[in-house]
Amino acid sequence: MKSNIYRIFAAALLAGYGIAELGGYELPGRVAKGTIAPGSRNASGFRSFSYWNGGK
Repeated sequence: MKSNIYRIFAAALLAGYGIAELGGYELPGRVAKGTIAPGSRNASGFRSFSYWNGGK
């Protein structure tokens, strides 16, 4: 009986996630796609040496 409840819960969870993705909903707190952190660019607009080399 419990395994059926878990299956129904998992199916509802996956269906809800799928509907949210198709609707374009994004979880709050996620960083916007395609943005680069301000500290990773220098004044000329190119990524700095420390960005590519891990700050070393």
